[in-house]
Amino acid sequence: MENCAVNSERRAHIMSDVQIYEEQALATADRVDKRAEWRMMVEQAEMMAQAGIIPAAYQRNPANLIAAGLAGQAFGWDIATSIRNFHIIEGTTSMRPEAMLALVRGAGHSVEIDFSDGAARAMGTRADNGDQHTATFDMNDAAAAGLTNKKNWKQYQSDMLQWRAVAKLCRALFGDVILGVSYVPEELGAITDNRGDVVDEWELMDEFVSVAAPQAKQRLLDACDGDKTAAKEIWEAVVVTDHRERTGGNQPIISISEAEMDECLTFAEKRQDVEDGALPLDALTEHPAE
Repeated sequence: MENCAVNSERRAHIMSDVQIYEEQALATADRVDKRAEWRMMVEQAEMMAQAGIIPAAYQRNPANLIAAGLAGQAFGWDIATSIRNFHIIEGTTSMRPEAMLALVRGAGHSVEIDFSDGAARAMGTRADNGDQHTATFDMNDAAAAGLTNKKNWKQYQSDMLQWRAVAKLCRALFGDVILGVSYVPEELGAITDNRGDVVDEWELMDEFVSVAAPQAKQRLLDACDGDKTAAKEIWEAVVVTDHRERTGGNQPIISISEAEMDECLTFAEKRQDVEDGALPLDALTEHPAE
């Protein structure tokens, strides 16, 4: 009996040693895998940084690529997916609204989006506890944020409102899903398209530069050689009509885009040419931009 007890004790020691060895081996293998993974990420970042098809914030900047890749790991993304969904604006990381929505729905939660009466509503329901929240973003919010004169907001009003509502909802109800990356690029000052992707502002600068309304009116009046009646008619046709369509006429015109300013000046030039006989009268019925 004593020998059996000794043998059992020896087997227990042996098993304990084997378990310790296995745990150490697994830990070593894990460290080796992580080192290999890190080296691969660095190599990928150095190679991708030379590409011209990636966002400007990542070009020739492997460190930004690695930072995005590491941040994306929390969402199960590789570097390529991370740089598509993350945008670094003035050192702050933002996320494409489509990616926010995909993460929330991928986690099993429900989001419904409604657009009516010039307002977008994003309605969310959590799958784990049933909590609900509705976030709204309308043209009054857009005007307060100084967005209504931007070309993207004129062209894609419903889309732009939708993504702002989605971002508000994700911050309020799904913070554990987006893990603190709570702003979309436009909220940090970037110019975006109707999908919330950042666009090159230098290529579109003339569309987004704003001219204060008093200065714009004075420039138009000067172009009309001081003819206030003509200036008012052009302002009404080019600026007020478009503003009324976008906002319902409920918001004062604080500023206009440089593109709108150019339309006004072009129309004033055409009017002068008609008066001088250089253009036929029906030239004034053409769109100002033509």
